[in-house]
Amino acid sequence: MKWSTEVLNAYEAQERRNAISAERGLLRARMRREQAQGRWIDLMGKFRGCVLEINREAGRTILAEDQSSGDRLVLKRGIDGARLAVSFHKEMYRVSVTAPTIERDFELTIREKNGNDAAVWTDRQSDADEPDQAIATSIIRDFLLVLI
Repeated sequence: MKWSTEVLNAYEAQERRNAISAERGLLRARMRREQAQGRWIDLMGKFRGCVLEINREAGRTILAEDQSSGDRLVLKRGIDGARLAVSFHKEMYRVSVTAPTIERDFELTIREKNGNDAAVWTDRQSDADEPDQAIATSIIRDFLLVLI
């Protein structure tokens, strides 16, 4: 039996698409691995920036950093001593946020943005991309507004 050029060309085209897809997956995995620590540092910086701004605007210490480490940022609320913990789980590329009334999880994912791959924090509940500043601002706002 003689196979048509059309069938062979279609097969080879599919094989090329599969190879490109596999290569893209490897590149995205490497990008996530290489950018994870830096993105975590950026996110911590946004939280710390919010704390500085709030305390400056209030003219007193409303939030203070407490018992933080390289993979964990802990903020203490002055009015009642409640704590907000933001933890980086580098092996899973995830950030978890816990406080008395807050439970949020974000995962560093690689998504296509404007034709290019970009590392973004994705809310694990809504699957929405969240910029660093938006994460820090919304979580600190919720932490300050809900007293236990």
